[in-house]
Amino acid sequence: FFKSFKSVYLYFIFDMKLLGIFYPPSNMKILELENTGDLTEVQIIFNTIINIIQLSSDIEIFIQPDYYNELIDFIKNFNKTFHSIKIDYNQINLANDENFDYLKEMCLQKAEFYKRNIKIIDILSRKLGLDSIDRIEVFDVTHFYGQDVYGSMVVFKENKFVKNQYRIFKLTNGFNDYENIHEIIYRRFIFEDIPLPDLVIIDGSKGQLNSAINAFNKAIENKKDSVDKYKKIKFMAIAKPSTDKQKEKLYLYENESIIEIDLQDSLLNFIKKLRDEAHRFANSRRKYFSKLIKI
Repeated sequence: FFKSFKSVYLYFIFDMKLLGIFYPPSNMKILELENTGDLTEVQIIFNTIINIIQLSSDIEIFIQPDYYNELIDFIKNFNKTFHSIKIDYNQINLANDENFDYLKEMCLQKAEFYKRNIKIIDILSRKLGLDSIDRIEVFDVTHFYGQDVYGSMVVFKENKFVKNQYRIFKLTNGFNDYENIHEIIYRRFIFEDIPLPDLVIIDGSKGQLNSAINAFNKAIENKKDSVDKYKKIKFMAIAKPSTDKQKEKLYLYENESIIEIDLQDSLLNFIKKLRDEAHRFANSRRKYFSKLIKI
């Protein structure tokens, strides 16, 4: 597939750990890098180039001017040290055209989106009485006319969805949404090998939130040595509006009661985005599993 492309553009935003890769005319990815450790900007770009060249050895690579000279020096030193692999630095050129401008704009937009989320999470934590919000877990239930019932847990941590920590639960309660929420929350919190969230969001209304609280309390009743850290977790629910002209309703469990809360649009839209991701994941997994042939 990649051998069909003649050129590739790279754009890197180090402080946000965002790497944009663009194969003109239309194949673009903006990667959220993890586990980069103490690697420098140039080392990260170099590792990316190594992977690209392994897929297509004669492709022309364009990088942002900020790193060009340092990268060329790095490659020359690499070629002197490692004789089994040689990188032709003539393949690497300065990026300065409309393709690069387009990639840069897309990366900067995503970076701005992340920065906006940081502000929103800070405001949300203060609204909910939390010192900070590091990890959010969102739960949703989906089924097909009471069959193939699945629940999803999606994780939002450090300003991004952490997809390798998503979980899917096969549920057993048909149409009973309250029992399904009870089951998924109980199963999630009965285990201690998963990091605890600061905030749990349920797709549902007061009834679903009440079921979640009951399941949570049941799951932690034997965790007396660590009950304080569990009690710090906030629970809220987001209920779909009954008409298109209405907004979603938000409910918060506070002081052993459920109250309706009103948040500004930016916070509501952020919570809706989290809810929508849980819904998407639940539906995609249900459709996938329902297609599997059971033997």
